[in-house]
Amino acid sequence: MSKLFKLVVNRSAIFIASMFLLAGVASAQEQTVTGSLSVAELSAGQSTDLTVTYNATDDAKLTGIGLRLHYDSSVLEMGAYSDRLRESAQPFQFKDDTQDFDNDASTDKYYLTSWADTSGDGWPYEAAQPATLYVVPVTAISGFNGSTLKFTASSTAAGYSLAATDVAIGKIPGTVSTLSGLTASYPAAATAVTAITIPGDKIGDGPDKTINTADDVTVKGSYAVGDLTFVRPPLNTEAPASTWCPAGSGCKSSNNTAKDAVRMGNKLGFRRMQFAEAETWCAAQNGRLPTRAEITTHLKPIVGNGKAFESDLVWPQAKSKYWTSDKTDAGDKAYVFTTRNSVNDNVVNSVTNQVALENSPLWVMCVGDKPAVSSTAIALTPTFASDVVSYTATVANPVS
Repeated sequence: MSKLFKLVVNRSAIFIASMFLLAGVASAQEQTVTGSLSVAELSAGQSTDLTVTYNATDDAKLTGIGLRLHYDSSVLEMGAYSDRLRESAQPFQFKDDTQDFDNDASTDKYYLTSWADTSGDGWPYEAAQPATLYVVPVTAISGFNGSTLKFTASSTAAGYSLAATDVAIGKIPGTVSTLSGLTASYPAAATAVTAITIPGDKIGDGPDKTINTADDVTVKGSYAVGDLTFVRPPLNTEAPASTWCPAGSGCKSSNNTAKDAVRMGNKLGFRRMQFAEAETWCAAQNGRLPTRAEITTHLKPIVGNGKAFESDLVWPQAKSKYWTSDKTDAGDKAYVFTTRNSVNDNVVNSVTNQVALENSPLWVMCVGDKPAVSSTAIALTPTFASDVVSYTATVANPVS
């Protein structure tokens, strides 16, 4: 074979190989779309964010892309996008997948998104690649046992093909799949006993004994803590002496009221009673006298000596004693709660003092137990479902 013929053959082989190589490069031009989830596993009623990003081979600026996101609407609900690439964006639409573009019968809908270069400068022109196309919330609804999202292209740039991987959403192990199988009712409390009567707040004129000045005080009507409600001592007008300090009971007129002017001014006089009258008064208010343990647990410790309020209750405290329900073993005395020393006005916080049941009018605060409750069920209208956020319910009196 002549040298000339060999040279021609060799050049022809090189040319043919080059053509095959160029053809391979051209077929590898891709527009790559990637979907990632903020949470990869869901149970019925939970949501995750799907972030879709885009990258062209060599970050090329092209004519745009049309993209379909296929999903199964029987178990997934697609929300409105929270972020999207607005550069050259076309309207986003939800479509029925009647033509089965992804060749998957389980995906009956798709989310159509598209971008088209209208400037002639290529797309995306400003956004750096990989660029976020959009972020959309995906919610698992009743019947969810896991599902797969798929991408297809409605259009690509000339000479380019779509490269995309399916996105799998798993079901959290051990969770239910059908929300309709869950209890669609909630407990309601029905008052079974009468609650303690709550007296109203009262305004006192404060230490300066002048109303409508800076040191005016508000005496709170009640204090709720745990399962108990404490109420303030009654005013003279709320528990008149003719009823709650009867003649011949040892409840002397000079002792059956006290104003605690040191802290509360001289306008509010609070009734003091003997033990028997205190018990009767509390029963009339649908309450009872508190125990020493209840006072120790819920009203102590009070802190700070001197003429200042320890709390925002502003109940009588100067040289104060309150009845408790606890009696001595002999039954002739009751323990009392003493908040202030009668000599120097310092805090005492004692429930160990014992006072005779008669001829000893003291302040009385009543306590009410948390009302007994019975549970029932109330039906929601409509029936509970993950995609319904507003319900109504009807209950009969005296349910609260």
